[in-house]
Amino acid sequence: MKSDLRQFECLLSMNRTPEEEAGYLLEQYQNEAFAIAQDCASLFEGVGNAEASSYWKQVCDCLRRGLH
Repeated sequence: MKSDLRQFECLLSMNRTPEEEAGYLLEQYQNEAFAIAQDCASLFEGVGNAEASSYWKQVCDCLRRGLH
């Protein structure tokens, strides 16, 4: 459980570039990477955090293009 929380905190920290985040998601979550990035973008958009939403949309773009 603690490991899951650490992974979640790491995921939402946005300390990586969008390209690095895309690579991390692919490494950790493989086929679910794009859906996770979309969920994060939607989550932050829903709470009105445009900066974080934009970051996650960039991650989605990287995943679409296969840049990681």
